[in-house]
Amino acid sequence: MEDVFKIKDGVLIECTSEEITEVIIPNNVSIIGEEAFWRCSNLVKVTMGNSVTKIEAAAFRGCSCFRS
Repeated sequence: MEDVFKIKDGVLIECTSEEITEVIIPNNVSIIGEEAFWRCSNLVKVTMGNSVTKIEAAAFRGCSCFRS
């Protein structure tokens, strides 16, 4: 699944699959960048480990997993 992410220096910059429904954040990611998942409206499940120390503004904007 790592091939659907653009990652640079520990920052997950973008998820390149708009149709993805579940993601597992790789252990080499410490920051989920601003608007990294903004086009992933079908995303309903996110799994991440302890390596993620920061989630930037609007990282998951528009994702199904955070709608009430």
